[in-house]
Amino acid sequence: MKTTGFMDDLTKNRPQPLIALEHVSRQISPTAGIYDVSLDVNQGQILALVGHTGAGKTSLLNLIAGLDDLDTGRILLSGTDAKRLRPHQRGISMIFQNDVFYPGRPLEKDWNEAASKGILNRWNVAGINPQEMLETLQISALMLRQKPETFSGGQARRASLLRALLQDRPMILADEPLGGLDLWARDRVSRLIWQFIKTTRKSMIVVVHEPAEAFGLADTIAVLKAGRLLPPGSPEEMIHNPQHIEIARLLHFPPINDISQFLAGNGQVISMVPVKSSWIDFHPDSIGQIKDLRRLRNRTTQNGNFTEWRCPVSKRIFWTPALANPINHGRLCWENAAVMHFDAASGQRLPAQPTP
Repeated sequence: MKTTGFMDDLTKNRPQPLIALEHVSRQISPTAGIYDVSLDVNQGQILALVGHTGAGKTSLLNLIAGLDDLDTGRILLSGTDAKRLRPHQRGISMIFQNDVFYPGRPLEKDWNEAASKGILNRWNVAGINPQEMLETLQISALMLRQKPETFSGGQARRASLLRALLQDRPMILADEPLGGLDLWARDRVSRLIWQFIKTTRKSMIVVVHEPAEAFGLADTIAVLKAGRLLPPGSPEEMIHNPQHIEIARLLHFPPINDISQFLAGNGQVISMVPVKSSWIDFHPDSIGQIKDLRRLRNRTTQNGNFTEWRCPVSKRIFWTPALANPINHGRLCWENAAVMHFDAASGQRLPAQPTP
């Protein structure tokens, strides 16, 4: 008689992801594609996709939604192979990067259909007040009756989000749902999305333009680089313990300081240090690797006050926390324990290097 091992028990008790990608690949053009992407999104989870323009974020959403076909790999939606399902059968609501509406069809029709299907009542039972939803999205009774082709950019974004939520499907794919909104609206709508997903236990993959939006919205962040998925992680892990140089470069603001050229090495290692662990010292005997930096300007950001420094020789810019008593030139210093090292060829994080 075959016995069930401990790992089998763990696998059996593990919740099944609503969205599962297994080695998904698709050649989109001679120079762009999706390559061997695997990821899971569980019930009640929000995964944010970030990456530079052209990294493949929208293309990946299109594959999941069935708007494009795979070359290789498999997509499972609620445990069902998506190859068997047409786009409208996949249980997915999609918010496109460019808002799509039926001409002349007001939001009021979507709202009334949702009410007739009992969706708004289910929201109430779950603790979601439909009227508060409209207020948070700043959708008035007049806007509900308005033809969508007359919406402004911000109105269209909020209306697209409402339509996706009213469809009451278990999975939501959103391509920059906060785009075109002002700072206060982004914060308000981000909170609404988070509360809605957690309350309804749906799954969501969201493409964001600004990394800060991912930190305020997602449980897990995944970075796409040229169609390849880098190791995903929680917002805390991605900031404090990035496992790939692209993660460190993309998600840190102010930009992380690259100090590679000032450390002994053969060019095979890239060394970086967070801004908070860097400072300027003007004392002639100070221990600093980068000499004679010149103050360029002070910057006020959402993350605090900083100073930009320019190296006259390399023309590169470095950042430090703003000084109480500003100086105009000095040497960049850093905490050796905070320096992160990455393999220059693969970009992978390396173990701590010996202190120079």
